Formats: sequence, C-alpha cells, structure tokens
Amino acid sequence: MSLTVSIRIRRLTASKAIGQNRHDLRQAIPGYVNQERTADNDIILVPANPTTLRQTCSERRAQRHCQRILKSNAAIAMGGIITFGTEAQAVIQALSKADQRAMYLSVGQQLAERLNTTLTGLVVHNDEAAPHAHFQMPGYDRDGVPLSKTVTREVTSQLQDIAGQVLAAQGLNITRGKAKQERVKDGEDRSKIIHRSVQQLHEDLPAEIAAAEQRRAEAEREAEEAEKKREKNACLAAKAKEDLEAGRGDVEKVQKRLKAYERRQAEAEKQIKALEQEQTDLEVAIARKQKTAGHIQGEMPQLVSAKKLLSKNLTVAPEDLADYHQQVAGYIRDTIAAKVESAVQAEKARIVQREQAVRAKESQLNGQEAELQAWHETLNTRENRLKNHDDVYAENTRLKQRLETVGMRVGSILGIHNASMNRGKVLRAVESASSMASFQKALAEQKLSLEVNRRNGPGG
Repeated sequence: MSLTVSIRIRRLTASKAIGQNRHDLRQAIPGYVNQERTADNDIILVPANPTTLRQTCSERRAQRHCQRILKSNAAIAMGGIITFGTEAQAVIQALSKADQRAMYLSVGQQLAERLNTTLTGLVVHNDEAAPHAHFQMPGYDRDGVPLSKTVTREVTSQLQDIAGQVLAAQGLNITRGKAKQERVKDGEDRSKIIHRSVQQLHEDLPAEIAAAEQRRAEAEREAEEAEKKREKNACLAAKAKEDLEAGRGDVEKVQKRLKAYERRQAEAEKQIKALEQEQTDLEVAIARKQKTAGHIQGEMPQLVSAKKLLSKNLTVAPEDLADYHQQVAGYIRDTIAAKVESAVQAEKARIVQREQAVRAKESQLNGQEAELQAWHETLNTRENRLKNHDDVYAENTRLKQRLETVGMRVGSILGIHNASMNRGKVLRAVESASSMASFQKALAEQKLSLEVNRRNGPGG
C-alpha cells in the first residue's frame, strides 16, 4: 500500500543548518531539480538562520541553569522532511496550493507541539521527483532539554502516527506507513521491506550528493582564499626581512611585524592542509554515494515479451524463471563488478593526483623553511654585531673618562691651576712621550714653564 505519509528527522549543527537552508531556499540548485517547476515551490515559513537558532537554544538552556556554554558543534536545530508513498503523491498533487499549504502547516505544527518546541521553518518542494516539505525546529524544547535526548524510537513512531492522523482529519485517504517491525512480524516478504529502503535511497542520494558537492566547492573557495592570505603574508614577511637587512625603520617594530606575518602565514598553511583533507574526504564520500546511486538506477535486464502457453495451473514454466534468474545473476556479476572496478580505478587516480599535490606542497614548504632558517641565522649575526658595537662604544667611553681623570690628576701634580680646564696641555705631554724617561722630562719642562710664567706674571 503506497497511500502513506512518512516523517524523517535529523539533528543539524550550525554548518549543516546553513547547507539545509541553502537547499530549502534553492540558493544552491542541485542537478536533479526541474527548474521549470521551481516556481511551484512554497515557502510557508522562512527557515531561521543559525545565529537565531543558537540564540533560541541558549535562551531555553538558561532555564535549566546550565553552567557550560553551548558548544560550537552542538545541534542547534532539528530538521525534517514530510514525504509520501507513490499513490499518495498523486493525491497531494491534486490538491490546490492553499489546501497543500494548510495540510503541510498543520502537520508541521502538530509535530512541533508533540516535541514541545516551535516550528521555525517550512518549505514545500514541487520541483523534484516527488512532492515533499522540509521543516525546521530549534534543537532544544521549551523546557531547555535537547531534542536529541527526548526524541527516542518510540517518539519517532508517534510522529508517524501524528502525520497520518492530521491527513485523515482533513479527509485524505492517506495513513502512516506500516512499521518495519510489524511488517516482519506479520511475515511479510523481507525483500519487499529492503526494496522500500532502496527506494528511500533513490530519493535521498541525489540530495546528499548535491550537498557534498556544494560543500566541496565551498572548501575549494576557502582554500583559494587561504592560499591568497598565505601568499600575501609571505610577501609582507619578505619585505620585512629586506627592511631589517637594509636597516630601514625601527628594528624592534620591524621584527614584530615579521613575526606577525610569519604567524599568519603558518595559520594559513594549516588551514589549507585542513581544507585539502576535507576535500579529499568529500571526494571519497561523493564517489561512494555516486557508486551506490549508479547501482540503484541501473536498468535491470528485461525478459523478452512473448506469448507462452501456460500449464493448467497457470504458473510460469520453470525454465523461463531459470532463464530470468540467470540473466539477473549475469547482470550482477558483470555490470556491477565493472562499475565497482571503474570507481576503484578512478579513486586510485584521484589519490595519486592528491599525493602528488601534497608532495609538491611539502617541497615548497621545505624550501620556505630553509629560507626562514637562513634568515634567522642572518638576524642572529646582525644582533651579535650590534651587541659587539655597543660593547666597544662603552669601552671607548670608559677609557676616555679614565684618560681625562688621569690628565686632571697629573695637572694637579704639576701645580696647574684649573687642571680640568688645562688638561689638554697635560694630555699633549703624555701623547708626545715615547718612554717613561721622556715623559718625566716633559713633565719637568712643563712644570718649569708654568713656574716661570707665574713669576713673570701676566705682563712679564
């Protein structure tokens, strides 16, 4: 029976909420969307942005007097989707836009009421393979309890009941689907139950692949911006090095700028490595999802139509059934094996390409590291030279002061008045002496000359 409605929910962090909002509002259009029907979509409630959701969650948590702040990677929202079985889709599409809006809004509000929270987003999509609606609720209920703790298996089953009850109340012959456990308990064919999950994958995988490709593109853009930042700071660091070597500007300030540029450059390189790893992980995830989608979408071999005589009990001849089974087995053995091998080879090629890029980046970083090491050695040499210059200057100053002191003392010995003013004469006597004897002779002559001048007086 496909006259059914189904509810699926998942927790959303801030980054996931951004991606979901972009998908819901068609800010990022997946490849499987029929853009000619995008105008038929209906934004009943514009989804709240992550900032508003985080604020709502924080306010609700405050009621419980939580000491720790909300983590950056906490689930700030509960996202969900309302889908319908094959036959129910035709019933929904036959409704007017106003009736569809009332139905979706009633379901969303009743689900939010059951979870003791509020409905903050509801968008109807009619441009995909099947009509459905995405809804959004804050990640904490009105009492400040996280929905991740209150939404149990029993609660999710109750959400299916609520959706069926709302549609029944509106006169639609659509009910909730039969629980898997009950289907197994009733002895239903397990292959049919598994087939339902394959159908669900068929609906979900395109959206998941599109979201992963979108994030990969965003990571590539972020990596490009980080590379520009790294190159900019590398250039600024090189200029600061040139200024230091040329002695331009204040040495201390230039050194501080150099350290800041090198730190920013290192941070950018770290961010680039993280983004490259994320891109690699996304590529692997996309390849796996595409491989699974290819297996699901692959056409199974068809039996050739022909009129055959049936036995009296109206059953298919055993040989015909055996032929079909053989064809299916051949398809599984050959087609799927070929697709898997192709995917493996493609993944190996991507890994080799990524390894080459990593090696090139490592070589570049090693060169930069050697350049930085050489610069540090040059800087240390310059600092040592400056230190030696300061030491020599201090020693010269000390010797000059000592020489002046010696001059004044010798002047006093010679009886020179104002020895500090006449120390030049004494110093000239010292400079002209080549030995102790000549120095003593110079002192005697200087003393005699001074004595004669005193006796003769100013006018003598």
